[in-house]
Amino acid sequence: MVLGFFLTILLGFLLLLMPVSQKEPVSIVDLFFVATSAVCVTGLTPVDISQVFSVFGQTVIMFLFQVGGLGFAVIVVFVLYAVSSTNFSVKNLVRESLGFSPSAKIGRILKYTLLSTLTIEFIGALLLFLSFRKIFPLGKAIYNSVFHSISAYNNAGFDLFSTSLVSFNQNPLVLITVAVLIILGGIGYIVYYDLLMYRKKKHLSLHSKIVFLMTGLLLVTGTVILKLTENESWLISFFHSVSCRTAGFFASDLTLLSSPGILIMIFLMFIGASPGSTGGGLKTTTFYSILFSTTKIFRGGNTTVFNRTISKDSITKAFGLFSLALAIIISAFFFLTVTENASFEALLFETVSAYATVGLTVGVTPNLTLWGKIIIICVMFIGRVGAISIITSISYNHTEIKYPDERVCIG
Repeated sequence: MVLGFFLTILLGFLLLLMPVSQKEPVSIVDLFFVATSAVCVTGLTPVDISQVFSVFGQTVIMFLFQVGGLGFAVIVVFVLYAVSSTNFSVKNLVRESLGFSPSAKIGRILKYTLLSTLTIEFIGALLLFLSFRKIFPLGKAIYNSVFHSISAYNNAGFDLFSTSLVSFNQNPLVLITVAVLIILGGIGYIVYYDLLMYRKKKHLSLHSKIVFLMTGLLLVTGTVILKLTENESWLISFFHSVSCRTAGFFASDLTLLSSPGILIMIFLMFIGASPGSTGGGLKTTTFYSILFSTTKIFRGGNTTVFNRTISKDSITKAFGLFSLALAIIISAFFFLTVTENASFEALLFETVSAYATVGLTVGVTPNLTLWGKIIIICVMFIGRVGAISIITSISYNHTEIKYPDERVCIG
């Protein structure tokens, strides 16, 4: 998985390096930064892609975040599956990367994943076209509709308008369409699959129930708090509550955010989307497992929800991923405070945005130093492929020696 993502980034970098991709010269570091950001569906960019890249270059970027969002493993195994049978370990890798159980049929996963992705992106492009057709010529309206629909569904956050969707902050159709695409992309393919099988099973899995619960709770909470802390409409507050979970689009100047607004956005970015989705972050189910199990530790009893008990293995993985995420963010944040001349909260915002593959910035990205860009590139890459690789690696059974237990004083 790591090698696959890296080779995809390298391919994108080489394509963007071609003169046909650029309208004006772009440094090698910036090109690699954009390629990494696209494959990792982050959206952070030190240059304005609408100004420095040609239509060919923008199409390369669109291809990169489509592959990055859909998942390199899915693309590769789909090709292998179409040509010949794949081995057992590769099939398991695809299941793990999308969050499916080992019993799920690989053919059905790939077919449903690709069909659902293309269908949702097509509908999103049609809805965006209704607005863009009134502003742009026909060809450009079609291209912008397709680009932004794919970008939104894959939670990539790339745009061709220089100031994201600020010029559309009074257009409910555009903002709501993009917001719905972000939500659908961030829910995860396992939930789609669960809904597809509902007619047969007559019930939803615990995973899907937690995803729906946390998604709704975070959207409502984020909207209300942003409305109270910022001087924005309910529509803009809702849009930012959706987007800051991993998408990277914005409809107003984020450099004007208040400190409470920045704090709630950092919190929402850190949690992120759901497992097996196009989004990043800690993930909704991981955060829920940590939060719910923590309350049970002090109150006693099993971690039971919706008449089901969350397994100890899942809780252990959740705390492990949480600790890992904090370690990466704190380390990267520390190095950025050394290399960059920006405020404390702006650098923390940038670090969390990169790790959670969100793509929002409060003005730091365009002014990053060389070392700052290298740090953010590494954080974006780790944030996108690190968690997948870790989950896959710890899913195998290892034989361990059992030593006697001994109490340790805590607190």
